[in-house]
Amino acid sequence: MNFRHLEFLLHETLTGIRRNALMSLAAISTIAVSLFLLGSLRLAIVNLEEMAGALCGRFEMRVFLKMHLAADKRDDLGKQIAAMPGVKECQLVRKEEAWPELCHRLQGTVEISDLGGVNPLPDAFTVHVEDLEQMGALADRIRVLPGVDEVTDTRVAAQRMAAIVRAIRLGGTIAVAILAVVAMVIVNNTIRLTVHARRREINIMQLVGATNACVRTPFLLEGAFHGMAGALGALLLLAVGYSYLHEEVRNVVPFLELIPPSAELLWAQGPALLGAGVGLGLLASLLAVRRYLHG
Repeated sequence: MNFRHLEFLLHETLTGIRRNALMSLAAISTIAVSLFLLGSLRLAIVNLEEMAGALCGRFEMRVFLKMHLAADKRDDLGKQIAAMPGVKECQLVRKEEAWPELCHRLQGTVEISDLGGVNPLPDAFTVHVEDLEQMGALADRIRVLPGVDEVTDTRVAAQRMAAIVRAIRLGGTIAVAILAVVAMVIVNNTIRLTVHARRREINIMQLVGATNACVRTPFLLEGAFHGMAGALGALLLLAVGYSYLHEEVRNVVPFLELIPPSAELLWAQGPALLGAGVGLGLLASLLAVRRYLHG
């Protein structure tokens, strides 16, 4: 393809967009709305996963050590637990640190003075795991280690939370796929109407000897332009809408923490939306124009 041929195709593309401004606007608007819905759903899924991940981080095991365990053996035990596969973090909680906190929590319900000022708590480790589903197995392995007196874990709650996280990811993937198919159908029908309104133009080009590729290319370029413009419009709507939503949620429901509308969060949607927009425009244009090509 030489430069003059490329120049001709670009000129035909721009001419087609200018002459059919209303139909082009309809196609761009349809793509923008479709991608806005897709982007909104994706942002919702990201926020739900972030909330679920924050809740997952609160699940922990408490490993209580035997009373009067030597400090060197205690430290070695902590290193052994921290080195286990699946352990994210292992922190020592000395009994001197845990005692004031327990006294504060039991104040008014238990008479602490009856203990005669003796601290009955043992040293303990707080253990966070990488995978909630492995909490039970890790607890069983830690429980049999020398120097361990008791292990308390929240395996049932952790398993339920892990199931919720899996459901969010699976449901989000299915919802995005369904919405993408719906968007494809709507965009395809809109661009098909645009091409149908120009079927006479296609017939004239074929009568003067234009090849199918020559007829098809300007429509594909128009579709790519519609998709890119629609994607940019969707990104702008997402940036404004999500910033407004984040501010409203923070004022009305302060305990519900959404991810801040940072440039990184919004621009992370950019490449995917631009690719989806151009892809939608190209595919819809290809399907629409091939109906009027022959030979």
